[in-house]
Amino acid sequence: MRVRTADGGRFVDLQGHRIMVVITMLWENAMREFRIDWRWAALIAFVAILANGRSLPWPITALALGAGGGYLMVLAWRAASLGGGGRANVQVTYWRGQRIELPSRPRRRGPAVWGELIPATVYALLGLALLLGAASIVFMQLFPVDA
Repeated sequence: MRVRTADGGRFVDLQGHRIMVVITMLWENAMREFRIDWRWAALIAFVAILANGRSLPWPITALALGAGGGYLMVLAWRAASLGGGGRANVQVTYWRGQRIELPSRPRRRGPAVWGELIPATVYALLGLALLLGAASIVFMQLFPVDA
């Protein structure tokens, strides 16, 4: 029995080592599609830092809260469509092999309907809560209150 490899190039003879070839082909297919999103890794690290907040030094906890809050505030800004964006001011088109640069269409500023503000509001409130938590940790450590 001959089977084409995962990359589709060559044939492999499955006479002697059928199991190993099948496992190798499955492993290659799985690893080709395996991706790690940095946001999941950051979320796992964030939860681990918060779970060990009592045993870790306070600057690490405050930094984690501040970084998470800042990230959520950036997401809120982008979700509200208030950011400047990275698009250029020219629109490029091609006609008969010639490159033609035209002024871009004016972009809308802000959401078209109020329902589009809900995600931005949620991001902003959660980010503000995390930033206030980080600020409270810093102020409690720098200016202790003696009872």
